[in-house]
Amino acid sequence: MTEVRDTADEPHRAHRHSGRRLRDVATVLPLALLLLVLPPYIRIFDQESWLGGVPLLLVYIFGLWALIILASGLLSRSLVRHEMTDTQGEGEETDRPKPAKRNAGHGRGERPEREA
Repeated sequence: MTEVRDTADEPHRAHRHSGRRLRDVATVLPLALLLLVLPPYIRIFDQESWLGGVPLLLVYIFGLWALIILASGLLSRSLVRHEMTDTQGEGEETDRPKPAKRNAGHGRGERPEREA
């Protein structure tokens, strides 16, 4: 017997899983950096080797630094994009009050200009 699944909820479920996955990656990224700068990995690159006139250890450290900055930037962009789609998907169902609109130029002691 074949079970019929409701496919209307599948995109929402996939979206929820991708958000969880992004948060998991954001948790693991600093831990991975910590592991990559521990002495066993540093000793691999701490040799009398040069790459373009620069010691291999410095290439490793600054390359890792640049890679972490790039990965963090891409990850934060993805997390923000995911959060924005979550809030847009909810629409007007949120209980947050809407901010009050202010008239331009009528705040903090400014007087409205009078017509002559």
